[in-house]
Formats: sequence, structure tokens, C-alpha cells
Amino acid sequence: MLLATLLLIAAAGVAALRAQWDLAGAVAGAWLLVLLSQVLQRRTSSSSSSSSSSVVELVEADAQVELVDAEPAKLPDLSGTWIKDNAASDSMEAAVALVHLNGITRTAVRLIKGMKLSLDDSHFAFGVFSVISWFKITERYVLGQPCQHRRRDLRRGRSTNVARLTPWGSVVIEYEWGAPHAGRGVDEFKLDEEGRLVLECKLMVGGQTAGYRHVYNRKH
Repeated sequence: MLLATLLLIAAAGVAALRAQWDLAGAVAGAWLLVLLSQVLQRRTSSSSSSSSSSVVELVEADAQVELVDAEPAKLPDLSGTWIKDNAASDSMEAAVALVHLNGITRTAVRLIKGMKLSLDDSHFAFGVFSVISWFKITERYVLGQPCQHRRRDLRRGRSTNVARLTPWGSVVIEYEWGAPHAGRGVDEFKLDEEGRLVLECKLMVGGQTAGYRHVYNRKH
């Protein structure tokens, strides 16, 4: 409706130019009409594409991540203990190499056994546990509120994180950290059609990108 209204206004402008100016003025008005139509069509197309893409896809394309502050139709049933399905999960080798994990930490990450999640209307928390008992990562969030956590590579320093519910029924955490090996990442926690937990992670460090998809089964 907005596009049609603007086109009518522009057409009226061209008619006025024909009546008052010479032929060159009318041609210029017509060119303005064409440019206006192209700009509006690009904006409409961009908006439609962004709304249908997942957050992880947007980050992979190096786009600015903007989540709509709208709650999903139903709070996803993520709370509980989840055990990693190694056969259904991607390797983390590219990701751990990108962030330059040392040998001991790299081994602990390879041997991640599962996660414990907690989610309600305003809070999200997760804990990662490994076969190597000393390796644990725990993060707690007030949804939508930026906070700081220990770096996940276990180096000195903090990362700035924020967790949000998405309109399509997942939880997304965006985070960034400084030197050494400064970068940013996004994690998306969601349920698949079989009720399994799926974690999709994308990391960006030094202009390079790596990621993985892990699958977890609920522990009963």
C-alpha cells in the first residue's frame, strides 16, 4: 500500500514537471520515479529475507544480528540434562583450532559429555560437563540483559554476552571477547522434530569463520 501511494505521488510530480518545465525536467522526474521504485523493492526483499533466516545463518553471512524482542508462541522445553550424541554431532576441530585452544583444554572440549539447561520466562542457564571432571563451563543469564562471563577458552579475561528468546522458539546467545585471539560468536539452542536438543555454534576470529552442530538426547 505504501509503495502504491509513493508511486502515485511521484507520478504526479512528473506530470507537474511536464506542465511547468521543459522536456529535460520531465525526464529527470521519471528517473527519480524509477530509482524510488528500486529502493523500495530492495528494502522489501531484504526485510522478508531477514525474517525467515535463523540467527546462525545471519552470522555466517557476516550480517548484523538483530533479534525481535517478541516471545515465541510457546516456551521451548529445553530444561533438563542432555547427553551428547557423538555419532550425530559434528567435529569441533575447526572451531578449537580457530580459537587456538591449548592441548589440555582441547582434549577436554573433545570429550564433552553433555549439558544441563534451565529456562523460564526471564532466565536461561546452561552448564557443560566433560569426561574430564575439572572442565566445566557454567553461564547464567537474565534474558535480554548483557552480562560478562569467563572466557570459554579458559584464558584470562571476560566475554560480553547476551541471551534472548527468539520468535521461532529457540534461545540464542551472542558473545564477544578481546585479545588474545579476539572474536565473536553465536550459539542457538533449539529442539528438532524428534525432540532432541540441537546446538548450532558459529565463531568468527581474525576474519575467519568456523562452526559446528551438536545433537543431544534428553536424560530420563
